[in-house]
Amino acid sequence: MEITNCDWEITTGCNLSCKHCIINCKPEIELSTTQCFYAIDKLKEFGCKQINFTGGEALFRNDFPEILKYSFEKGIVNTVFTNGILLKKEILDKIKKYVTYFAISLEGPQEENDSIRGSGTFTKTLVAIRLLKMENIPFGIHITLTSKNYSSLNKTLNLIKELEPFNISINQLVLKGRALENKEELDLDINVDKILSIVREIFPEEEFSKDKGCKAKPSSIVLTSEGNIYSCTEIRQNCPARNIGNILDDTPKKESEIVYNSCKCPYYSYNSRRISINFLTGDGCAALEEDNWGDQELFPGIGEICKNCTICCKTYGWLTSSESRMFVEQKIPTVKFNGCVSCIDSFDKDSTGERILEEIPICRFYKNERCLIQDKKPLDCQLFPIKIKVRNGNVFLGLSRDCKYISSLSENEKEALYLRVIRYLKHNLDGKLKDYLDLRVEVDKISMPKDFAMKEIVSLSQKKGGWIIEETLV
Repeated sequence: MEITNCDWEITTGCNLSCKHCIINCKPEIELSTTQCFYAIDKLKEFGCKQINFTGGEALFRNDFPEILKYSFEKGIVNTVFTNGILLKKEILDKIKKYVTYFAISLEGPQEENDSIRGSGTFTKTLVAIRLLKMENIPFGIHITLTSKNYSSLNKTLNLIKELEPFNISINQLVLKGRALENKEELDLDINVDKILSIVREIFPEEEFSKDKGCKAKPSSIVLTSEGNIYSCTEIRQNCPARNIGNILDDTPKKESEIVYNSCKCPYYSYNSRRISINFLTGDGCAALEEDNWGDQELFPGIGEICKNCTICCKTYGWLTSSESRMFVEQKIPTVKFNGCVSCIDSFDKDSTGERILEEIPICRFYKNERCLIQDKKPLDCQLFPIKIKVRNGNVFLGLSRDCKYISSLSENEKEALYLRVIRYLKHNLDGKLKDYLDLRVEVDKISMPKDFAMKEIVSLSQKKGGWIIEETLV
């Protein structure tokens, strides 16, 4: 597999709390400096020629100058996406030799920008832009359209034109992460023709063409702060479990051809020589629909039901071998039983300091009514409300009768969910789900089976090292 381009979310940490950000937490798991160097070596082996460092805020990492230098010395072209606030002269002097291009986020004039990014950010961002201009370093400006700046787009683009960026990216708001939490404040109905008209009026020299279809390319990957590899950002955002490997482990698996050959994509754009205008199609990702991976595909609307529920967070948090390695490498406490299966160490301790293993603990990552590792949680957690029982070597998979989400569904909605779960199984029994089912069989060997209520959907059995659906029970 040849990979020439990598978008690397080097950290999800950030110095700002922008209202429209699609990421809404600081990292629990992040590659160390040494691991980042190793990742760059692996990318070089894959044939990578360019790394686009993003975040969070890439400059939020204290070791970022070292990482840039290492990548540059490997012959890789580096670009950096930043809010500009941390781009002081002393920092720029350290990294300018190693960076070919900077992309700066700006949401409009002072009032509009600061209402989204925070008080004082407009002035600080302009300082960074002027610093780049003084150093003759190419930069672009990225703007996200929200209800806060939509009406002043004309004024915003005239301001940007005066700043003379190398290119401009105008993006429709994506309702994920913090943007989803602030939906009522930020969301708006987009008038595509009006936006194109304004852009063409201010930049009459630009000639635009419409670009539709999947943006994923076989030669490009997305790399997350913990090293997971994805074929595109959409899959990374909507379905963290559907990665194609981890940079610390091995070569990425080959992605399904539907990812690259589909004409159905959540995005389309109008592009000119210097300007890209990106809109939402209203469609879902064809790859996610085909594989039926993401939580939103399996359990639509579950997020609202889960907000005040802790049932699924009272868990051992069983880890597959690859998940266990990642947790250990990141120095996150785990417990190994009988030298073969591991879980997250959330156990209370008795008066002698020994773990109380008999009681199912509340996950150590569940705090203040939210999961602190939402994008990184084990498959054991991601699959809830799917439950598993092992009987006589066979695995029975079904839906928890204690889950408030399941209880909220009508009979017709439950029937539709049964079909989605079965389709999910058919598409994923040869991937991470296989490792998870193997794990659950091992867990059953070392623990007393727990009696819980579930609606059985399918039975599965092992055949030649793999798993097959033995019988559909609904």
